[in-house]
Amino acid sequence: MIGDAGDQLLASFNVVAALAPQAQRNADEQRRLGEAIRSAVTALQFQDMANQLTAHAQRRLGKLEEMLVRFADGVDPLLATTRLQPVRQSGMGAGSIDLF
Repeated sequence: MIGDAGDQLLASFNVVAALAPQAQRNADEQRRLGEAIRSAVTALQFQDMANQLTAHAQRRLGKLEEMLVRFADGVDPLLATTRLQPVRQSGMGAGSIDLF
């Protein structure tokens, strides 16, 4: 899919390069130029989204790899105390109450 988007982008750029320098264009050439520009923008948007998704997947895979290495070393990452916890209890002593 990414290769197809690259091919479409190249074809669109070729059409734009051929038609854009012309001062006068007939209606058909004007339509082809508009379609080529829209196609190029769509291909660039697709490429950007694909790059973002690929980078996100690589980050997630890196974290999974870290966890597997820790698991192989005998540390259960799901039970580790260094894990980020949104709510943690450190004691059961009496304290004050904050009302919002």
